[in-house]
Amino acid sequence: MKLAERYAAVLDLPVAVVRKARLSGTEVRADQVVGAVDGRAPVIVDDMISTGATITAAAAVLARAGAREPMMIAATQGVFSSAVTDALGRMPVDRLLVTDTLPNVRRRLPFAEVISVAEPLAVALH
Repeated sequence: MKLAERYAAVLDLPVAVVRKARLSGTEVRADQVVGAVDGRAPVIVDDMISTGATITAAAAVLARAGAREPMMIAATQGVFSSAVTDALGRMPVDRLLVTDTLPNVRRRLPFAEVISVAEPLAVALH
């Protein structure tokens, strides 16, 4: 939530929150959107994408709430298990942005756009 609020502040856009419940390691139920998404193309923000269950559930509930396609996904870490390729293939995703905080992200999911955190990390450490 805090990460999404920071993105929204930088982009000067409103925030909507998808309420979810994790049922298992690979299953997530999203059942409510808090905020106005009707007619808007959402940016789904998550800390980590492993199986794709959370973003798939979020995209479905956003679509039911009237969000328009295509959707963008931004995540800090792209773990990308074997299930994620199929999950993302079924979604109306325009862009998938992840950082390079884990090795070989592009090899695991070639269409992901990988953003380096090297410079901001160096500045923070300096």
